[in-house]
Amino acid sequence: MNFPYWMWLLGLAVIFSCAERLWPRRIHQRFWRNAIGLDLVYVILNGHFLGLILGWFSMPLSKGFTAFLNSHHLKLSFQIAKTWPILVQFFVALILIDFIQWCIHNLMHRIPLFWEFHKVHHSIMELDWLGSLRFHWVEVAIYKILQYPVLAFCGFNYQALFAIAIVSTFIGNYNHSNLRFNLGYLKYLFNSPEMHEWHHVHTKAGPTDKNFAINLSIWDWVFGTAYLPQLAGSSPTFLGFHDVEFFPRNLVQQELWPFSSWKKNQGMIWVLFQFLLFSVYAVLPSFIHWPLPMLSGGIGWVMLLYCFAMSIPALYKLGKNLTPLPEPGANAVLVESGPFRWVRNPIYSSLSIGAIGYAFLSHEGLRLLLGALIFVFLDRKSSAEEVGLASRFPKYMEYRKRVKKMIPFLY
Repeated sequence: MNFPYWMWLLGLAVIFSCAERLWPRRIHQRFWRNAIGLDLVYVILNGHFLGLILGWFSMPLSKGFTAFLNSHHLKLSFQIAKTWPILVQFFVALILIDFIQWCIHNLMHRIPLFWEFHKVHHSIMELDWLGSLRFHWVEVAIYKILQYPVLAFCGFNYQALFAIAIVSTFIGNYNHSNLRFNLGYLKYLFNSPEMHEWHHVHTKAGPTDKNFAINLSIWDWVFGTAYLPQLAGSSPTFLGFHDVEFFPRNLVQQELWPFSSWKKNQGMIWVLFQFLLFSVYAVLPSFIHWPLPMLSGGIGWVMLLYCFAMSIPALYKLGKNLTPLPEPGANAVLVESGPFRWVRNPIYSSLSIGAIGYAFLSHEGLRLLLGALIFVFLDRKSSAEEVGLASRFPKYMEYRKRVKKMIPFLY
């Protein structure tokens, strides 16, 4: 394990390139297949440089988040696995991380905005080991963010995590490879080409949203998402997704693709930026201290009281209408009672006023500035939401004239 990751990646590349020539699963697939140049670039970028870049950003962010928790007498890193034998850490971490990644992979297919990023990976038309590293950098960031709380809580040894990275690279190369080696009964435990190629199947060639396994296929068998055709050894006739033929074929356009679908996924993008803004609000002031006068604490308590007084009854009144998206749900009804008599957007109002109030209470000037930015952001998000509300509910324009938007009696 003393070799750097790039050397393991290079060694596995040589092994799988040779093995695919000797024992091909699809004998008519050429070595110099379509888009092989694109995938070679992805191997270099995602196999080496992406890890370095994300490491530069994630380390200060994780330290800042830890500092934020410590400043509020909270703790996430309990290091429960620190004293375990390294072999025990390896197996526990392998199973735990793989299950988390299986769940995230599910989300990549079910959340529209996430799917736009994941499309880059599913744009592969001919599978071989190179395809395992064709993915959008934002997808990797999503995996790392969602895994972080569990990994911080457990505190697994770096050597165990590095060993898992090597094993995952090997299995990832294998299950994307053009190899005819099947696993027999081990297919119920480990991912393999015979299962994973059906995960990449085109909507016209087989059932989609199956075989989400990363390393361990057991999760698919347990949760009912496994699929293998009755005819052993059969392969899909097409790979990809609906309209894959119109998907960009060069690196720059593929990287820009999810962002170019703003209109289609505008709601999810609002939610994503809201999450990022609140994350910065929580973490950044731990690095930069800009103190406010101590008298500001009283203002903070008033604002926090407003936050709770508005948000709790508003959540109760919304009930099943509640959604993070700035658009009414399929079964939404117009709510005008409770806090909605005073402001049209009591949830956004309470979140933004609460963020500003907490800044006063903690005497942090930078957090106050970010709280004001949150207010502006949620005000713009509510404007986008009201377009949908006005088109859905004819009475909304009359309601809008009677009731203020964000601050009772003022705005």
